[in-house]
Amino acid sequence: MKDIRLLDNVRIDEPCPLATTDLPRAPGGWHCPQCDKRVHDISALTRDEAEALLRSRAETGLCVRITKDDRGVVTRERTAWRRTRRGLAIVSNIAALIGLTSFATRPPVHPPASSGNTGVRPHSMPLGGRVAAFPTLANHACSSTETEVDE
Repeated sequence: MKDIRLLDNVRIDEPCPLATTDLPRAPGGWHCPQCDKRVHDISALTRDEAEALLRSRAETGLCVRITKDDRGVVTRERTAWRRTRRGLAIVSNIAALIGLTSFATRPPVHPPASSGNTGVRPHSMPLGGRVAAFPTLANHACSSTETEVDE
């Protein structure tokens, strides 16, 4: 049995003379004062939600607002919440990547080398800042000649 996609075959036989901009908003769409029915916004629903709504009201009739492209295919817009939820997911993923890269660019911290010769060279870490004063060469046992230091 072939699955009938109701949303692809939706037709509006009697278009409503009122524009949706003239109708008061109601949950899931608008309220039409002319026919006293709720006008469902199909373009804000997923395909499965829209088709379930169409099937549930096949006998009693249903007022809907649909948007079709130039090929006649019903298009669906994303609701504000879906757009916001997707935007939050993208932003949180970017923030997580930035946070992880800050850990990846840091050099690893190694424990101090033991007093015994383990053959492992400690990792060098670049440091920046003001240079400390050098001890005078006269204090060293190996300095037998006078050395000039340019400042």
